[in-house]
Amino acid sequence: MDEWADMELLVEYVQHGSDEAFAALVTRYVHLVYSAALRKTGNPDAAGAMSAHAVPAAPAGLAPAVTAAVLAKGAVAGGTTSALVKGTLKLMAWTKAKTGIVAGVIVLLAAGTAIVAVNAYQAARTRTALAVLQGDWQGTMAADQVRLRLVVHIFKTNDAFQAVLDSVDQGAKNVPITAVAAGPNFFNFKMPALDVDYRGTLNGDRTEVSGTLKQLTKTYPMTFTRTTEAARVAEPLPADDYAPRAGSDLQGAWEGTLKVGGAELRLDLKIAEPAPGTFHAQMDSVDQGARNLSVTSLTYEKPAIRFEMSAINALFEGTLGGPGDQLQGTWTQLGQKYPLTFRRMAATAVAAAEAAKDYGHGDLEQVQGHWKGEIKAGQTTLPIVFHIALMPDGSYSATMDSPAQGANGIPATTAAFTPPNIRLEWKAISGVYQGTLKNGRLTGTWRQGQVSLSLNLERSAAP
Repeated sequence: MDEWADMELLVEYVQHGSDEAFAALVTRYVHLVYSAALRKTGNPDAAGAMSAHAVPAAPAGLAPAVTAAVLAKGAVAGGTTSALVKGTLKLMAWTKAKTGIVAGVIVLLAAGTAIVAVNAYQAARTRTALAVLQGDWQGTMAADQVRLRLVVHIFKTNDAFQAVLDSVDQGAKNVPITAVAAGPNFFNFKMPALDVDYRGTLNGDRTEVSGTLKQLTKTYPMTFTRTTEAARVAEPLPADDYAPRAGSDLQGAWEGTLKVGGAELRLDLKIAEPAPGTFHAQMDSVDQGARNLSVTSLTYEKPAIRFEMSAINALFEGTLGGPGDQLQGTWTQLGQKYPLTFRRMAATAVAAAEAAKDYGHGDLEQVQGHWKGEIKAGQTTLPIVFHIALMPDGSYSATMDSPAQGANGIPATTAAFTPPNIRLEWKAISGVYQGTLKNGRLTGTWRQGQVSLSLNLERSAAP
């Protein structure tokens, strides 16, 4: 839509509800939002936050592009940490509102097994209430033609109550809930790193809590019901199940890149065909750290292939063919269409490359290894983990986790180490880390758009 006139974009948004058109308008004029906000408030932090909030909760894949544009145009002024927390460091590009390609509606993606103790305010009352509320609570959030199953787990460990959240249809597991308040007739929680605020009212027998979930500027009705049979995040397909085999055109691993505006999101598709015409499939959104997202249905009538991911209202339709065994077609989500081609991956080569990664032995002069640090942005502290590997050819590769934001295994676009200096870049989120290795410690700066914040890391144990 880059070539469309402003009026065409406006008509497309008003008449057809096109979030892509609205995103294009925001991209063009967000610098004016910042300028007007700065004149009105005289406060660069406030102006930056207002500009960041101008980025819409776009359909999957659009938020990263718009957020990047906000940063590129300087809407987030230097030192504006509030805007950083609100949008620019929500990985999954992921993500002004984790509306990345597969994310759906909210910024919730795999946080591995990280569990953070609940910061219980109004502690005595909350502790008493949580003793009654222990267990699993499940609900479904409906927004923008998307339905996401969310599960809150409340449990006690080492005489302290903890709570985590699973977003089942996004493949997110154990995303930390860091603040809880509860009483005889209410249950509230916050996830500051994701700007999530839930406030609910308990029914008389404490089997249901009804309320609203707010993230950024959007509010959704949300009811959780106590259950002993909570939905579970899907386990990854075993590699042997989708290893290519004779007699199956589709079984195997496929990779493609979805281009939305200025953003490129890599997608990995894994297809198993245990019996003729019966398929099981999962998809990873590599640059968003989203893993093992379930494909609801897949049909194949040679050469036509069609698969759906109903939880995020997504559809791929294409054909098998072309050079190099490709799936060429169209990705459709929330009314928007994008060309998309999957190419068969050399699974053995990928496995061999992964096995060849050398994470070192903790030597002071080795940059390879696992590193843990924190970014302090406003009142929020964001844990960050780098996994840096030395490859057999002497080059480096790296991935990043942001556990509090539910982002894991996001691969760096560039990883370069010229002792003692290191530079890591993630183009999909416009993020760059530059640091220096000294005495077994990385000291440096995380930069995203116009925002630069200190990020120092210490070695940690392998995950």
